[in-house]
Amino acid sequence: MSAAAFKTKPFEDRLEEARGVRERFPDRIPIIIEKDKRATELPELDRFKFLFPSHFFVVQLLYVLKERLHLPQTDAFYLFINDQAPTNSQTLQSLYDNNKNEDGFLYMKYSSQAAFGGEEEE
Repeated sequence: MSAAAFKTKPFEDRLEEARGVRERFPDRIPIIIEKDKRATELPELDRFKFLFPSHFFVVQLLYVLKERLHLPQTDAFYLFINDQAPTNSQTLQSLYDNNKNEDGFLYMKYSSQAAFGGEEEE
């Protein structure tokens, strides 16, 4: 199942899954991470659902994801939530509290581009 397919699951099923995860692992944040469609040069992650410690900082999450993607730590790599790049010093708990979806998951996209916007080339 892909992140796109996961989003098509009934809302109630996603909500129940997030609640169950938060009950079993109250110190973890349920995150759905997918590659931005314009980031064609980056590989796909081997999965899209993750549980990260709530005290993790964004910079730690970036490190883990780059390792999973086998990218050099010097390569440009960005995370976005609702087309906004979080600061590296934010905790995942802070991001979750301010940006979680109604279904209880935090949705993120990754890219090698630092900004979104503008018109897409045809």
